[in-house]
Amino acid sequence: MKKFAIILLTTIYFFGATGASQLFKLPVLVKHFVTHRQENPSLSLLQFLKIHYADPFVMDEDYQTDMKLPFKTLDNANFLALTNMLGARMMIEHKATLLLPSDFLDRNIDVDNQLSSCDFFQPPRMIA
Repeated sequence: MKKFAIILLTTIYFFGATGASQLFKLPVLVKHFVTHRQENPSLSLLQFLKIHYADPFVMDEDYQTDMKLPFKTLDNANFLALTNMLGARMMIEHKATLLLPSDFLDRNIDVDNQLSSCDFFQPPRMIA
């Protein structure tokens, strides 16, 4: 009984929180494909999917049936929020500057040799 409850709750969550509930619309897809196939017998399944999912949106006489196809509309608010976040395009501009080694080193500066030979991180000394 415990295993059955876990499977049932997982299934309910899976269909409620993801787009898997769209799979219940597959019979509508098959029926709509058969209708298109009767109108045009040379239409393949890939051509049908291209027309309804990849080609630009066309509002024709079977628009209402097209909107009932799986993954044409989002029934879940979580998906809607996700697609709105992903749909917003963000441009990040980065202007790269090329720094050559000569920009870092100025060979005309006199360096105090006493500073270069000592370690900056020394413990404090007692002055006598």
